Amino acid sequence: MAAPLSKPDKHGQFARLQTLIAAIAQTNLFYSGRLRNAGYLSNLDEFFERMPFTRKQDLIDDQRAAPPFGSNLTYPVDRYVRLWQTSSTSGQPLYWLDTPDSMRWMLDNWARVYDAAGITAEDRLFFAFSFGLFLGFWTAFESAERTRAAASPIMRAAVHACPSSAVIRRENIWVKRFCN
Repeated sequence: MAAPLSKPDKHGQFARLQTLIAAIAQTNLFYSGRLRNAGYLSNLDEFFERMPFTRKQDLIDDQRAAPPFGSNLTYPVDRYVRLWQTSSTSGQPLYWLDTPDSMRWMLDNWARVYDAAGITAEDRLFFAFSFGLFLGFWTAFESAERTRAAASPIMRAAVHACPSSAVIRRENIWVKRFCN
């Protein structure tokens, strides 16, 4: 079970933010200019006051100006191991790259969700997702492996018959569905 939420530690948050800023300030062209314009930041309040909010349109514009991934890259492209794309329901799709570390972080977050839901090795998870380049589907699926529960993709058409689809009925499986 997850620990109860505690009052945010602003000093600890700012220390972690400084670590992130140090990692991106020299190599991430998208944020280095924004950080330079914000000036020296000595606490979280200054960061929130002076650092501009990043909008989706900012990222779209950046990827148009520097295709295909834009300048919001902290590392050389060969360090990234995953490519994702947004659904583009609001227009231009956004591409996103992840490193092994950023993938591990996302999988860890899904593991917390499964833990909170009480998922165990005795559960059978069917994923009614279209496994395109959308990272939410893949991270949910891959993280299920950590619970040791059986995980299977299932065609969207079967969802409409769920839980009476042939596979589920034939195997007499109790299903916890994670559907989009």
